[in-house]
Amino acid sequence: MSRVHGRYRRGGENDRYLLQAKRLQEAEKRKKECFAAAKVFTLSFGMHNGRTLDDIASTDKGLLYLDWLRGERDDKKCKAKIFISRKSPVDEALAAYLDDENIQEALQRAIAARNWQ
Repeated sequence: MSRVHGRYRRGGENDRYLLQAKRLQEAEKRKKECFAAAKVFTLSFGMHNGRTLDDIASTDKGLLYLDWLRGERDDKKCKAKIFISRKSPVDEALAAYLDDENIQEALQRAIAARNWQ
């Protein structure tokens, strides 16, 4: 509480910053939980049927496959998007997995290595 003009006032700038910091911490915690769930998500179709996303992404080829499957790159035409709708469990798991900073770095290295060959 801060004292303003003889009265105590609740809130203020510090409370706003604390609330914002708390929301950011909660969002980061949810992001980590989603990533952990996505790591063990098992595909139920295609050549990687029965494998987890983390297992598939253990190679550059598998990581590029997941990127293709997500279909977010302009230079890729993903026919799998016909079968995978937005907000499906597969799409949500791919988004949570591929949006991780470490996975993004590995994906960029895999793309660079593919373009080099």
